[in-house]
Amino acid sequence: MIKSFRHIYKKCLKESWGGDFSNQFEKIFDQEVPKSGSAKTMYGEVIRAINRICWRYFNDGDLFWKDYGIETCGNAAYFLLKYAPEEIRNLILEMEYVDEDKYDNLCDELIKLAVNINPKVKEELKRKPSIDHQIYTLSNEVIERWGDPDESQRCPECGEYYELCECGLCTFCGNSEENCTCYNE
Repeated sequence: MIKSFRHIYKKCLKESWGGDFSNQFEKIFDQEVPKSGSAKTMYGEVIRAINRICWRYFNDGDLFWKDYGIETCGNAAYFLLKYAPEEIRNLILEMEYVDEDKYDNLCDELIKLAVNINPKVKEELKRKPSIDHQIYTLSNEVIERWGDPDESQRCPECGEYYELCECGLCTFCGNSEENCTCYNE
């Protein structure tokens, strides 16, 4: 998985900034983030979280505050809001609820911040032991902030995960057959 991430990421970073910027991020990632599990330091966890947000966007189009993106990278964004340096926190706040073009540009900025983080701040984060942000588990805090990604896929009438028929009604509700214009035609 990391190899595919690096391949995709190098391509995206080179297209965005050219040159060796992607090599700088890859070097930081290799030094600070283990192949699996949590990083040893808060700096490593910040890099890991930034990686997660940007990789999910560049690879699958996930936005950390929307739909499936809440599940795949919402925890990483929430972790950064709580523990990252101020300029990274501010950028995460700026990324909330923007269109995809702006989000794309802000992901670029997030990587630039990761590479160009203030050396004093970096050393301070390296001295702190990590707090695993449970990158693969959706936390209650994330659900409270951005919503439950599964709720947006539930029928408001019956509460089931729904499939919509052509007229836009839930196929699971008994109500849908009565009101369905497709069914009655």
